[in-house]
Amino acid sequence: MEKRLTFKRLKRLTGTARRRFRTVMDWCPDEEIKAAKAQLWSVNRNALLLLTRIEKKELVIVCAVGRELIDACVYLLAAAKMQGLHSIRFHTLKPAFVRLIQRHFPFQLIDIKQGGERVLRMVIHG
Repeated sequence: MEKRLTFKRLKRLTGTARRRFRTVMDWCPDEEIKAAKAQLWSVNRNALLLLTRIEKKELVIVCAVGRELIDACVYLLAAAKMQGLHSIRFHTLKPAFVRLIQRHFPFQLIDIKQGGERVLRMVIHG
């Protein structure tokens, strides 16, 4: 059975989000969030924090930190389909995340950047 999650869009980077993102990112997304180029989401009261943006016809999960990511992906996929997006792209520094998400969804590893960042994509339409 699908787990019920609550998503709340945050208009600014909170102290909690800043501390948690700092553990997995080497830059601060403050300006992107303020300029509405990226969206910050709190899932289940900060159990999971997501930094997202839409590029062309692709939902990009720039960063995810916390629990319940697999459950949240069900909602992200539904939202991307409803918006007519063609794909979802994830960025992560954690190889274990790649194995976890590929166990549940048909994401393909498309790039490993210098520094170990992995980029995964799942095609929805197209």
